[in-house]
This record gives sequence, C-alpha cells and structure tokens, in this order.
Amino acid sequence: MINIPIFPLQSYKVKIVGLIVSMLAAILMAVFKSFKNLILINSLDNSQHFQLFIWLSISGLFLIAYSKEKNEDARVKIIRSKSLQIAFGFLVSTLLAVNLVGIISSSFSINVSQDMSLIAAVGILTYLLCFYIAIYFDPNWTYNDDSVLASFKKNKIFFLIYTSILIVLAILMFIV
Repeated sequence: MINIPIFPLQSYKVKIVGLIVSMLAAILMAVFKSFKNLILINSLDNSQHFQLFIWLSISGLFLIAYSKEKNEDARVKIIRSKSLQIAFGFLVSTLLAVNLVGIISSSFSINVSQDMSLIAAVGILTYLLCFYIAIYFDPNWTYNDDSVLASFKKNKIFFLIYTSILIVLAILMFIV
C-alpha cells in the first residue's frame, strides 16, 4: 500500500512557529475585543479584525497539530492516530448536530464567518487536547479496540481531564 500523506508532518520548529502565531493572534483577539475602536487594517472593521485573528489562531493551531514532536516514536504515532480518530468523530458529530438543529428549527441560522470558524476550532482543539493529554498526562495509555467502558476503566485520568476541559469549554461558549 502506498502512503501519500495529504498533510505531511512538518519539523518540530514549525510547531514553535504555530505556537507563536496562535499566541499572538489570541492576544490580538483580546485587545480588539476590549478596545472596540481599534483598527489595524483600514479596510476592516473591528469585528472583521476579530474574525481575522480567530482565523490566524486556528491556522497556528493547525501548524501545531501537523508538526512532529521532539521525540517522534511509535507511541506518538499511535496516539496521533487515535487522537485524530476521536477528533474526526467529534467534528462530524458536531456538524451533524448543527445540521439537525437547522432541519428542525426554522429560525436557526448560521453566521458562516463566525460559526464555521468555531466548528473548525472545536475540531482542532479536540485533536490537540486528546493528543497532549495522552502524551503528557498518561504514560501508560493503552491502545486497543475495547469497548468504551473497558477503555474508560483503563484510561480514567485521560477521560476525566478531557471531559472536564470539554465541560469548561462548553460553559465558556454559552457565556460568551
């Protein structure tokens, strides 16, 4: 079987660039959210600046996601594979849920520039959370195709941290 990666993993240095881009974009988002009259590019208003910085932040997270670790070994590859599987499932579930709400509710509408970037951010953050929690917080992470309950029993720390982070993110999404 020929393996042709669509997004080949970049070097570890690209991860650092992605981190810098994401952090700067997050700082600029906070600044532009606080100061409503601030303008950096004359042809854009404040909300367009905010959306641009969200896009830059997601792009930085994308660079982080598709960069190698310092020590890339078989364990990291397995964790990356399982994390992508979880994130893909979560992203498709989110899209199907939004679609179902749109079908059921006639008053539901999507603001493409805001809502689609939010869904993209949820997908990439889900991947990054799964990946880094498994890498750094659970060195004994086991990889098999057990049922959900059996997998939960083996990896309690991962699921507790992951669930608590998702709950906090959900609460923040409803507050903001």
